[in-house]
Amino acid sequence: MSVVLQHEEFAQEFNYSSEIYMGFYDAYFQILFYDFSDENLIASIPFDFEISILSEEKFDEKQILKRIKDFYLNDEPFKELDQKINQFIIKRKYDRRIGITNVNIQDRAFDEMPINSKKYKDSVKNLIAQTFSKRLSEHHNVAIVPYMEGQAIGKTMKLRFIQTDEIYSIKLPNPDYHIHINLKGFKKVLAKSSASEDLFLYGTFVDLKVFQPDLNKIYFDEGLRGVTKIKIPKGQVEVNDWRKYYYNLEILFHNFSKNIIKQDKKWMKEVTKNKIKKDLKNLNTVLEKVK
Repeated sequence: MSVVLQHEEFAQEFNYSSEIYMGFYDAYFQILFYDFSDENLIASIPFDFEISILSEEKFDEKQILKRIKDFYLNDEPFKELDQKINQFIIKRKYDRRIGITNVNIQDRAFDEMPINSKKYKDSVKNLIAQTFSKRLSEHHNVAIVPYMEGQAIGKTMKLRFIQTDEIYSIKLPNPDYHIHINLKGFKKVLAKSSASEDLFLYGTFVDLKVFQPDLNKIYFDEGLRGVTKIKIPKGQVEVNDWRKYYYNLEILFHNFSKNIIKQDKKWMKEVTKNKIKKDLKNLNTVLEKVK
């Protein structure tokens, strides 16, 4: 078993009402189970965590790295790892597997992302895939074939261990059930304003498709929208919109995964105009097959 850091990032913004800088360090991991003799992946479980940091001064690199180091050494970020792993029944061989095989980001979505996101498109795609996979895995206790942009599914994942500079290639299985994510874009709308604060609606728009290519069978294919209400104090000009859009995306993926188990009429009505209850129930049957 290996715990693999797949992606990490830091974001900050200034709250003018409290005159405090707020920093957020996010780390995204995969727990990999594999046969080291033939370097074949057996199962993968995604997870992530976040560190929140407050400061009266703008964060510099030295301060950020010190907080991250202290967190890893003193705060025991992996103390819940045993509990998470024990939720899963890891099998030596799986008859069926599921995984994200395609992530597409439309150009207008990059307009709301951090600078250079388009330059590092592969990393952004991996982040979106990891965000979805973690919520799906968490709610359904299923292992998911990890998505690696730039690496063909059914081929390899490159790993470098801290004990050695040698790079290992872990062979990834080809999932039976494919998931495609198309991130269409984001939208911010002022809903209400007062003397002290503004209420904004942050919207995220995605297409989700789950299908079985060998049978040419589609289980879910729908455009979804997620909206989050965020209050921002008047005069706060340094607003990190991307963080709020990403938070909204997390909630959308979380609620989608939860509604596969038990459908909420109000939520289904909010995310799409179409009837998706039957399709969500079908997805629950699919996920039972990959456990």
